[in-house]
Amino acid sequence: MINQCLKDDDDVKDRLPIKTDGDDLFHILDDGIVLCKLVMVVDPEAIDRRAMNIGASLNAYQIGENLKLGFSAAKGSLGLKLIGVGPTDFMKKVPHLVLGVIWRVIRQIAVQNIQLKECPEIMRLAEEGETL
Repeated sequence: MINQCLKDDDDVKDRLPIKTDGDDLFHILDDGIVLCKLVMVVDPEAIDRRAMNIGASLNAYQIGENLKLGFSAAKGSLGLKLIGVGPTDFMKKVPHLVLGVIWRVIRQIAVQNIQLKECPEIMRLAEEGETL
């Protein structure tokens, strides 16, 4: 999903495609750039691209800023509840915490176009008494 969503993004083209075998994903996500870009796929207005630190050799402060920016946007704009996980977990590459956050963002991407207008079949799920 990440490879597909960000395939045309010039800021991350040197990081993609992410290999599905091994721990490549954790190394790609540790500086916050891909996290910010994924949040921007769901809500393009969530993060001002000019606020992001983009480059190959970022220092710890810049990485921290990117991760804080991504987490703030995920919590604020996307409304995700990220309890017990923070930017340092991405820097330390804690697998279960990183995967938990990325799963929530990717789930938002996957379901963002599921609307009654786009999928009228959803009305079949309406319970008795519910209308459009």
